[in-house]
Amino acid sequence: MQTAHVQALLEHAQRDEANFHLALAGVLRSMLCDADCPTLIVLARELSIDLRVWGPYPPEAKNEKPPTFAFNALTVSAEPTACAYEMGVDQFLDAPIGAVTVDDASGGRPRSTWYTPRQLIKWAANKEGPAHFDPKPSATFQAVGSSIISGGEASMVDASGETPISRNDNLLHRMAFLQMAQAVVSLSGRVLERYTE
Repeated sequence: MQTAHVQALLEHAQRDEANFHLALAGVLRSMLCDADCPTLIVLARELSIDLRVWGPYPPEAKNEKPPTFAFNALTVSAEPTACAYEMGVDQFLDAPIGAVTVDDASGGRPRSTWYTPRQLIKWAANKEGPAHFDPKPSATFQAVGSSIISGGEASMVDASGETPISRNDNLLHRMAFLQMAQAVVSLSGRVLERYTE
């Protein structure tokens, strides 16, 4: 059911206009980041399937000092990708996918910080409305969304084809959630195929 929801949100004609990338975060939270039962991860473990993905940074990069800003067009791929790092999906969730500079809440100097898929998913799902709404969103989540201003058209291109994005506000959010959702659909297909054998 969750895979069908992700697929429907990805393919919906009004996906970008209706900000369904945020709705995707709600389903991704349940499938990947739930504290008790991340459904995709738990089912893969039960079936002894090692879910592998490719991301822009290795998991240990989070221990390094983050740059002021880092962006990679690749958030995640479920297929081998050139110049990317292979890891288990559990590792990917806590590996950095970018860095931004955020104002210090205590009034000190701005600081640079890594952000991870797990953080993006939880910030969106728990504060932007898919699971909960908080009128005070995460400063880092806001910084990621506003870090690139893009005019014109945007598309994501990978080995499987092109994914046009009709709205380019919060482009880094949109790209990250769309790529994570595409990877989840692919990984879910493998898990469900084994489950039905």
